[in-house]
Amino acid sequence: DMIDREAIIENLKNVYDPEIPSTSLYDLGLIYDIDLDHENYQVVITHTLTSAFCPFADEIVYNIRQAGYVEGVRGILVIMKMLFLMYCVEI
Repeated sequence: DMIDREAIIENLKNVYDPEIPSTSLYDLGLIYDIDLDHENYQVVITHTLTSAFCPFADEIVYNIRQAGYVEGVRGILVIMKMLFLMYCVEI
């Protein structure tokens, strides 16, 4: 059976940062990639957080993992990429 990418996306559209409850992580563009391994029934979801010091990181990763469990999925890997640019402007 094929893993349903659209079902995963629909689930991810229900994952929110509690500090930004109006827009899902998916709609914010914080889900970078959903890689499906149909042969091994695995899903890899790559994402980032809304901020480098997000206090809800564990909860968000848990919810992303749960969102990936659709029919036919046996395992999920969630990869968090921290791509925050921190700089100082001298005035």
